[in-house]
Amino acid sequence: MTLKLDSLTIYNQQLDTSKPLLTLNSEIKSGEIVSVMGASGSGKSTLLAAIAGHLMLPFSKTGRIYLNGNCIDELAPYERKIGLMFQDPFLFEHMSVAENIGFALAQNLQYATRSKHEKRRHIVQMLASVGLDEMANRPVQSLSGGQQSRVALLRTLAAAPKAILLDEPF
Repeated sequence: MTLKLDSLTIYNQQLDTSKPLLTLNSEIKSGEIVSVMGASGSGKSTLLAAIAGHLMLPFSKTGRIYLNGNCIDELAPYERKIGLMFQDPFLFEHMSVAENIGFALAQNLQYATRSKHEKRRHIVQMLASVGLDEMANRPVQSLSGGQQSRVALLRTLAAAPKAILLDEPF
Protein backbone atom coordinates (compact mmCIF):
# COMPACT_ATOMS: atom_id res chain seq x y z
CA MET A 1 0.00 0.00 0.00
CA THR A 2 1.30 3.43 -0.91
CA LEU A 3 -0.32 6.76 -0.11
CA LYS A 4 0.96 9.59 -2.29
CA LEU A 5 0.19 13.27 -1.86
CA ASP A 6 1.02 15.12 -5.07
CA SER A 7 1.19 18.89 -4.55
CA LEU A 8 -1.67 18.65 -2.07
CA THR A 9 -2.48 22.23 -1.14
CA ILE A 10 -5.17 23.18 1.34
CA TYR A 11 -6.78 26.60 1.56
CA ASN A 12 -9.02 28.18 4.18
CA GLN A 13 -11.64 30.11 2.19
CA GLN A 14 -12.33 32.39 5.18
CA LEU A 15 -8.75 33.62 5.09
CA ASP A 16 -6.58 34.94 2.27
CA THR A 17 -7.20 32.40 -0.51
CA SER A 18 -3.95 33.30 -2.25
CA LYS A 19 -2.00 31.94 0.72
CA PRO A 20 -2.35 28.19 1.32
CA LEU A 21 -2.71 26.73 4.79
CA LEU A 22 -0.27 24.01 3.74
CA THR A 23 1.28 22.37 0.69
CA LEU A 24 2.60 18.83 0.82
CA ASN A 25 4.33 16.33 -1.45
CA SER A 26 4.82 12.98 0.22
CA GLU A 27 4.81 9.25 -0.37
CA ILE A 28 4.05 6.89 2.50
CA LYS A 29 4.59 3.17 2.02
CA SER A 30 2.92 0.24 3.75
CA GLY A 31 4.16 -0.26 7.30
CA GLU A 32 5.49 3.27 7.68
CA ILE A 33 4.35 5.37 10.60
CA VAL A 34 4.29 9.10 9.92
CA SER A 35 3.69 11.88 12.41
CA VAL A 36 2.38 15.26 11.31
CA MET A 37 3.44 18.00 13.70
CA GLY A 38 2.67 21.69 13.81
CA ALA A 39 1.20 24.51 15.81
CA SER A 40 -2.47 24.65 16.71
CA GLY A 41 -4.46 25.75 13.66
CA SER A 42 -1.70 24.83 11.20
CA GLY A 43 -3.87 22.34 9.30
CA LYS A 44 -2.94 18.93 10.71
CA SER A 45 -6.52 17.75 11.26
CA THR A 46 -7.60 19.37 8.01
CA LEU A 47 -4.88 17.44 6.15
CA LEU A 48 -6.15 14.13 7.56
CA ALA A 49 -9.74 15.07 6.69
CA ALA A 50 -8.68 15.87 3.10
CA ILE A 51 -6.92 12.51 2.71
CA ALA A 52 -9.90 10.58 4.09
CA GLY A 53 -12.40 12.54 1.96
CA HIS A 54 -14.00 14.53 4.77
CA LEU A 55 -12.79 18.02 3.80
CA MET A 56 -15.59 20.54 4.26
CA LEU A 57 -16.10 24.27 3.84
CA PRO A 58 -14.46 26.65 4.52
CA PHE A 59 -11.56 24.47 3.34
CA SER A 60 -10.69 23.53 -0.23
CA LYS A 61 -7.81 21.71 -1.86
CA THR A 62 -5.83 21.38 -5.03
CA GLY A 63 -3.38 18.65 -5.97
CA ARG A 64 -3.96 14.91 -6.03
CA ILE A 65 -4.20 12.06 -3.52
CA TYR A 66 -3.27 8.54 -4.68
CA LEU A 67 -3.73 5.21 -2.95
CA ASN A 68 -1.86 2.30 -4.56
CA GLY A 69 -1.34 4.40 -7.69
CA ASN A 70 -5.04 5.22 -8.10
CA CYS A 71 -6.28 8.78 -7.72
CA ILE A 72 -8.92 8.80 -4.97
CA ASP A 73 -9.91 12.49 -5.16
CA GLU A 74 -13.34 11.81 -6.62
CA LEU A 75 -14.16 8.86 -4.35
CA ALA A 76 -16.59 9.13 -1.45
CA PRO A 77 -15.00 8.66 1.98
CA TYR A 78 -16.28 5.07 2.35
CA GLU A 79 -14.91 4.16 -1.11
CA ARG A 80 -11.40 5.36 -0.21
CA LYS A 81 -11.00 2.64 2.43
CA ILE A 82 -9.07 5.02 4.67
CA GLY A 83 -9.94 4.89 8.34
CA LEU A 84 -9.93 8.20 10.20
CA MET A 85 -10.13 8.32 13.96
CA PHE A 86 -10.83 11.85 15.07
CA GLN A 87 -9.58 13.46 18.27
CA ASP A 88 -13.16 13.20 19.58
CA PRO A 89 -14.67 9.70 19.31
CA PHE A 90 -17.85 10.77 17.41
CA LEU A 91 -19.71 7.62 18.44
CA PHE A 92 -23.38 7.12 17.65
CA GLU A 93 -24.99 7.93 20.99
CA HIS A 94 -28.26 6.17 20.14
CA MET A 95 -26.40 2.87 19.63
CA SER A 96 -24.77 0.42 22.00
CA VAL A 97 -21.04 -0.22 22.04
CA ALA A 98 -21.48 -3.35 19.88
CA GLU A 99 -23.81 -1.56 17.45
CA ASN A 100 -21.23 1.21 16.93
CA ILE A 101 -18.63 -1.37 15.93
CA GLY A 102 -21.18 -3.34 13.90
CA PHE A 103 -21.97 -0.23 11.87
CA ALA A 104 -18.39 -0.16 10.59
CA LEU A 105 -18.16 -3.95 10.31
CA ALA A 106 -20.93 -3.72 7.69
CA GLN A 107 -18.37 -1.93 5.45
CA ASN A 108 -16.00 -4.91 5.72
CA LEU A 109 -16.68 -7.21 2.75
CA GLN A 110 -15.05 -10.10 4.61
CA TYR A 111 -18.06 -10.11 6.95
CA ALA A 112 -20.79 -9.29 4.41
CA THR A 113 -22.03 -12.88 4.11
CA ARG A 114 -21.44 -13.93 7.72
CA SER A 115 -24.31 -14.69 10.05
CA LYS A 116 -25.44 -12.24 12.69
CA HIS A 117 -24.06 -14.61 15.33
CA GLU A 118 -20.60 -14.71 13.68
CA LYS A 119 -20.52 -10.92 13.39
CA ARG A 120 -21.52 -10.56 17.03
CA ARG A 121 -18.83 -13.04 18.11
CA HIS A 122 -16.22 -11.07 16.17
CA ILE A 123 -17.34 -7.80 17.78
CA VAL A 124 -17.08 -9.34 21.26
CA GLN A 125 -13.58 -10.64 20.41
CA MET A 126 -12.57 -7.16 19.29
CA LEU A 127 -13.95 -5.68 22.51
CA ALA A 128 -12.11 -8.32 24.56
CA SER A 129 -8.84 -7.29 22.91
CA VAL A 130 -9.17 -3.88 24.60
CA GLY A 131 -10.80 -5.07 27.83
CA LEU A 132 -14.35 -3.98 26.97
CA ASP A 133 -16.07 -7.31 26.22
CA GLU A 134 -18.40 -6.92 29.21
CA MET A 135 -19.65 -3.59 27.84
CA ALA A 136 -20.95 -4.71 24.45
CA ASN A 137 -24.59 -3.92 25.25
CA ARG A 138 -24.00 -0.70 27.16
CA PRO A 139 -24.88 2.69 25.69
CA VAL A 140 -21.72 4.46 24.54
CA GLN A 141 -22.49 7.59 26.56
CA SER A 142 -22.14 5.50 29.76
CA LEU A 143 -18.45 4.85 28.99
CA SER A 144 -15.51 6.92 30.19
CA GLY A 145 -13.62 9.05 27.67
CA GLY A 146 -10.83 6.48 27.41
CA GLN A 147 -13.29 3.65 26.87
CA GLN A 148 -15.07 5.66 24.17
CA SER A 149 -11.72 6.21 22.44
CA ARG A 150 -11.09 2.45 22.42
CA VAL A 151 -14.54 1.84 20.91
CA ALA A 152 -13.80 4.50 18.26
CA LEU A 153 -10.51 2.76 17.42
CA LEU A 154 -12.23 -0.62 17.12
CA ARG A 155 -14.91 0.93 14.91
CA THR A 156 -12.17 2.32 12.67
CA LEU A 157 -10.44 -1.07 12.49
CA ALA A 158 -13.70 -3.00 11.93
CA ALA A 159 -14.11 -1.53 8.45
CA ALA A 160 -10.73 -3.07 7.43
CA PRO A 161 -9.24 0.14 6.03
CA LYS A 162 -6.16 0.06 3.80
CA ALA A 163 -4.69 2.96 5.80
CA ILE A 164 -5.50 4.43 9.21
CA LEU A 165 -5.19 8.11 10.10
CA LEU A 166 -5.22 9.01 13.80
CA ASP A 167 -5.90 12.61 14.80
CA GLU A 168 -4.21 13.24 18.18
CA PRO A 169 -4.51 9.63 19.36
CA PHE A 170 -2.61 10.07 22.64
